[in-house]
Amino acid sequence: MLSFLQDGVTTKSDVEQKIDQKPTVWAGGRVWTLKIGKDSDGFYPYRPANGWAGVRYSLVLEFDQQDVLHRHGLVDVKAGP
Repeated sequence: MLSFLQDGVTTKSDVEQKIDQKPTVWAGGRVWTLKIGKDSDGFYPYRPANGWAGVRYSLVLEFDQQDVLHRHGLVDVKAGP
């Protein structure tokens, strides 16, 4: 699911088409975060209907002024106590 992400190549439009999830937007639209789960089949986008089960990551995307991906990463989100 995440293999299409390429710094300097992937656009915001590409992300919207590949990951059907509304991002949380920061820094005037330059930074997006998305909730990502992982199971035995690999990564998948968070779906409200499925609840939070398996959602362990935030995908952080930073775009340049032309809406092209500058850099990206997965942040491991730890569950509360």
